Amino acid sequence: MDTNQYANLLRREDLRIVVLGPGEAQPCDLKKRQQIACRLKDEGYVQAKLGEDILDDSDLPLHLALLNALSDIDLLLVLNTGQHL
Repeated sequence: MDTNQYANLLRREDLRIVVLGPGEAQPCDLKKRQQIACRLKDEGYVQAKLGEDILDDSDLPLHLALLNALSDIDLLLVLNTGQHL
């Protein structure tokens, strides 16, 4: 399969991307994740969202909500930052 065929299969507006990483406890890193998701949307990846956005009204912890939503996610981006103890 050539590049154009892949591009047709993975149209930007159809690609479901979730950006994971530190949350409110690390405001600078949260802001960076928000910027990444916003930039992806600006570039046409309209279904890009933050991990916490997939929770909706679920009472499940994030890791279980992600597991449940895995079949509806095409790409997980992980911002691997945060405080190291």
